[in-house]
Amino acid sequence: MPTRAARSWKIIDTYMELIFSFGVQSAADVESEFGSKQPWSRDTEGYKVGMTEYLRNDFLAFLGDFILQDASPLFRSTEYRIQMGNYYITPDFEKALLLITIMMSDKELLAEYPLSEDA
Repeated sequence: MPTRAARSWKIIDTYMELIFSFGVQSAADVESEFGSKQPWSRDTEGYKVGMTEYLRNDFLAFLGDFILQDASPLFRSTEYRIQMGNYYITPDFEKALLLITIMMSDKELLAEYPLSEDA
């Protein structure tokens, strides 16, 4: 994601929609006629599996680092990052920010998988 998605930052909303769908929906939901526009619920199996995997693998820190780019506390000065956006157009992180909000507000899963110091 750090390179391929960053290079395609003008269509980053497509990447973020996919990542969001993996986190909150099941495969059947995504394959339905509504696709990723299908409403999601915290009570579904797809949500529980997706959020568990994201929290278990510290995806919150990874996603935050990706969005913050060089301003991230995880950024090392020896690391090269592709800059997303310019003075006129900024990347659309709407779905990523929604996913971060959902992850941060799920008290039950956060109790089971506490955030790391990086998150």
